[in-house]
Amino acid sequence: IFENIALPLHVIGYGRKEIYDRVKNVIIEVGLEGKEKRKPDELSGGEQQRACIARALVKEPEIILADEPSANLDPDSARNLLELLKNIHSTGTLVLMATHQWQHLYFELIKDREHQIINIEMGRLVD
Repeated sequence: IFENIALPLHVIGYGRKEIYDRVKNVIIEVGLEGKEKRKPDELSGGEQQRACIARALVKEPEIILADEPSANLDPDSARNLLELLKNIHSTGTLVLMATHQWQHLYFELIKDREHQIINIEMGRLVD
C-alpha cells in the first residue's frame, strides 16, 4: 500500500525523500504501520478504507469528501474509521461525509461536537 498511497505525490512531482516522509507519517496517522508492503487485497475492509484515507491525506487537503466511508464494514471497523475521520477533522481538515447510516452509528460520535448534519430524503432537505 506504500506505493498506492505515494502515487498522488509522484504525479505532482515530489522528490523521493519527501514522498517517503509524508507516506510514512500518514501510514502511522491512520494506524497502518507494519502493513506498508501489503497489497490492498491483503488488507481487511477497515484497513482498505484507512489506506484510502491515507492516500487522500498524503496531499494535506483542506477538505476530504467521504462517500459512504463505512459501507461494507462491520460495526467495530466502522466506528474506528469514524473516530479516525473525527480526529482528522479536529486537526482542521473539513470532512464532508455522505451516508445512509448516520442515525445508527454516526450520531454517537458527533453529538458532543459542533457538527452540521443535513438530512436529505427523497431529494429534499428535512429536519
